[in-house]
Amino acid sequence: MKRLLLFLIFLLPRFSIGQAPAFKLSSELVEAYVNITQFDRDQVRNHLQAEAKENPVNPFIDYLFNTLDFYEFSVNDNLQFYRQSLARRRFRLDHLESADRSSPFYHYVLAEFHLQWSIMRMKAGEEVLAAKDLKKAFQHCELNQKNYPDFYLNLKPAAMLHALGAAIPTSYKWLSDLAGISGNGKQAQREILQLEQEVLKNQTYTYLLPEIRFIRFFIESNLLSEESASVSVTPNNSLSALTQGLYYFKQKNMKMAASKFQACENLSGKNTPAIVLFFLGECNLNQLFDDKGYFDNYLSVFHGNAFLKSAWRKKGWIAFLQNDTLQYRRCMKQVLLLGNTLADDDRQAQLEAQSNRTPNVALLKARLLHDGGAFQQSNSIISAQNLHLRDTYDATEFWYRMGRNFQGLKQVDQALHCFKKAIEMGKKLNEYFAASAALQCGLIFEQRNDRQAETYLKMVAQFPDHPYKKSLDAKAGASLKRLKIKN
Repeated sequence: MKRLLLFLIFLLPRFSIGQAPAFKLSSELVEAYVNITQFDRDQVRNHLQAEAKENPVNPFIDYLFNTLDFYEFSVNDNLQFYRQSLARRRFRLDHLESADRSSPFYHYVLAEFHLQWSIMRMKAGEEVLAAKDLKKAFQHCELNQKNYPDFYLNLKPAAMLHALGAAIPTSYKWLSDLAGISGNGKQAQREILQLEQEVLKNQTYTYLLPEIRFIRFFIESNLLSEESASVSVTPNNSLSALTQGLYYFKQKNMKMAASKFQACENLSGKNTPAIVLFFLGECNLNQLFDDKGYFDNYLSVFHGNAFLKSAWRKKGWIAFLQNDTLQYRRCMKQVLLLGNTLADDDRQAQLEAQSNRTPNVALLKARLLHDGGAFQQSNSIISAQNLHLRDTYDATEFWYRMGRNFQGLKQVDQALHCFKKAIEMGKKLNEYFAASAALQCGLIFEQRNDRQAETYLKMVAQFPDHPYKKSLDAKAGASLKRLKIKN
């Protein structure tokens, strides 16, 4: 028996007998992280394998391999890849949990690990498991803040946790309760800005800047007012170029957005995330009513499920605007056959395909022109005397589109008038027009410090189910939290 025990002990990894594995931030690991934000999987693996030869028990290796998987799944949304990564999860987690507990990196890395898995599981539709990982991330983050209050890297998971706490819609309160997290956009913004300043000042962790700046953009564009969103540039970095593209896209500046997405494509080469091609299609569609073939490129290289329905729907729109109704029908049939409905745009595409309803040409053009920032041109199209509105659906969309254009033109009183019309006409439709109009009213009144803001923001969650319900409810919830802080 004694010989058997000695034999089993001999088989255990070296670090289980002596000192726990230490966190060592080598040049190979820094280069690996840089290449993660360049979307260069091969170079990441090369650097991590080189590190494994020098220091095979370095916990950073497992952390960065998991980070690579997180990025891979985030941009490609491939459930088969997710399941492969899931098979590696336990092995990596065991290694990380056996590492040196006296290091400030111990709880930091575990907080990041569980945070990554929470987001991955949310994308995979595993919401309860996502909440459990979120809770573990929060616990590790809290412990590290308590044990190492001066370890400023802890602001990174803290900011994301507080952002996610603020972003969870009221209808999913059970999820935040299960995870035990809360937060608001201002708190998350303060933390990520402080982290960015510390990194710039100390220069030790500058390789984190592209990711920090992406997180900052996410927080400011989703949880704060549209005017709060900003973006800082990390030269010659793919993630930074992607972030800039998303920034200009949200600003409805399609020309600048397209140039940044193309910069990301040029920097990434064969490793370009497929989503970049999708957004290039959007940029062209919103300016030219044509995608220049980018949706076909996206569909040919993408192996996941996200935005497949949306891409086919928009290919259908292009055909419809070219008077090819037969091709439009073919595209909408593909919407029903491919992809999933986890993303809002895909749910909306599915609803349109199921309804068998053809678009109103004028309203469709107005929508695309608005999304491309051509507010006056969009309004001109739907203000024409010969505009034909077929039913309540068309009438509701008409008032909503007019409101969004007036809002874009900074004519907020006219926008409010139109949004109120859209709310009244669309309150019983299973469409997003009324809910989005209520949100926009709430945001306008919030900017004016008008008490009516709360009324309209609370109204958002009260409309019937629609494809954008989760995201609109979340935005309304984040705005209500901002109002609480102001008052």
